[in-house]
Amino acid sequence: MTVKPTSTVNLEAEPPMCVGSLSPTAIATPPAPTGELAGRRILFVMPSIPLQGMERASIQIMWMLAQAGARVMCVTERTHGKRVRDAVEKAGCEWTDIDCDRAMRVPRSPWELCALIFSWTRFAGSLTKIMKSFEPTHVHVANLSFFLYALPALWRCGRPVVFRLPNPPDHGLSGRKRVISNWIWRRCVGSVCDAVVCNSEFGLAQLRKTGVEFRGVHLIHNCLPQRATPAVSDVPELSRDRFKIVYIGRVRPDKGCDVLVDAALRMLEEGRPIELLLAGEYAWQNAFAEALIDRVRRSGWEKHIRFLGELQDVFGLLDACDVHVHPSQTETFSNAVLEAKSRGVPSVAFRRASLPEQICHLEDGYLCSEVGCDALYEGLRYFMDHPDRLQAAHQAARKSLSRYSVERAAKAWVQLYQSL
Repeated sequence: MTVKPTSTVNLEAEPPMCVGSLSPTAIATPPAPTGELAGRRILFVMPSIPLQGMERASIQIMWMLAQAGARVMCVTERTHGKRVRDAVEKAGCEWTDIDCDRAMRVPRSPWELCALIFSWTRFAGSLTKIMKSFEPTHVHVANLSFFLYALPALWRCGRPVVFRLPNPPDHGLSGRKRVISNWIWRRCVGSVCDAVVCNSEFGLAQLRKTGVEFRGVHLIHNCLPQRATPAVSDVPELSRDRFKIVYIGRVRPDKGCDVLVDAALRMLEEGRPIELLLAGEYAWQNAFAEALIDRVRRSGWEKHIRFLGELQDVFGLLDACDVHVHPSQTETFSNAVLEAKSRGVPSVAFRRASLPEQICHLEDGYLCSEVGCDALYEGLRYFMDHPDRLQAAHQAARKSLSRYSVERAAKAWVQLYQSL
């Protein structure tokens, strides 16, 4: 087992972090390392490849628990997980790696079934060896796919299992997928996990619809993600005379990026002076992003709809923009909305999932009552055409961040692990 010890971590000597990584030194008022979790050894199962919102939130939780005296080790992906490993080190935690580069999904052919069984067996065996070596007192699983991969090892581990639910059960499934989903929640998650943690009221309600009697269900909101401030900003030069709209996140269909581009193209074709900036990963096995970028290029508006990729200076980008847009329809909790609030930037979003919990309509943002290009267009026009409304929303957005503090989240996570 390859282990990166915390004693070798030197935050000051390391180069600027990649976007999304967490630095304890970057937190303004961190929770004090009181030692309430001294003696706990927590194993985080998170063999992720891209470093996105779910991973950043999980690494932030690792840091909180380590500050409270726990020894925390993260299981990362061996081949492609370097960015996650680097972020774990910077959070002052340990890591070990494991092979997990195959997506967990219902097999569509005998070959896929055989490959899945092989990958599943290999992962469970490796995780069992890690548990024997590290001897954790608790196991923390970051999402449902990782839970399923770890299931054979978790069933017989004999330790409390905490399952953090970044996204709730999908009740829109039908046929065979719905049968499989119900079986997983009732027979697997419900029987193995000692605590299931949701990050929003919406996620909690969706979880309860499964009808499973979980031993412990908790609500702990995400807090403001911590990003390092780079020595040199990588924000590109932006137009000073245009209304700047920013999107932060992966360029994916479930994030509503195509609808956002539709709305931006409509505004540009009407002659409105806007600039749309999409900041987030789009190169990792992403045919959707490639098609969307090609569509913008063919439209002739590529100078005003710009795909920036991942940036280190996300806060610098937000400072330069007027409005943040989050067009997802399914996301349980948006860290990007919190980041926008921290810079006093109002968000335009659909009235879906947990977004009504995070955004107060016509105060610190705009909630579109319908889903689609027209509704998003109206939300953007609400702020673009009324500078006084935009200014008031800037002030309200920053004030509304207080209920998502690091201190509040840290206290809740420490109390949860104390109770198990």
